[in-house]
Amino acid sequence: TKYFLSYYENEKINFIVTSHIFSIEEHAAIAASNLSKNTKAIYFHHGADAYEFNSRYFTLIKNFDFYFSSTLNESIHEIKNRNKNGQKKPIISYY
Repeated sequence: TKYFLSYYENEKINFIVTSHIFSIEEHAAIAASNLSKNTKAIYFHHGADAYEFNSRYFTLIKNFDFYFSSTLNESIHEIKNRNKNGQKKPIISYY
């Protein structure tokens, strides 16, 4: 995480974009964006039938500044989770 945070700040990275998160490095990159004052994280999600698992919001979605889903129902569900927990981010939409 320190490496990514330093890189974001030194290179003046404004946004990081991902469509998947599997590796330790990808998790560290997302965590670093949360620590950075200027770097925002954007996630384009492929959509999932398992979106009703509320834990996904806490383990994945809340770590982003912008979250785009390919399904309207998933977007609505995650907006409800975000609002229920008094969070302001991520901004959630569908594409």
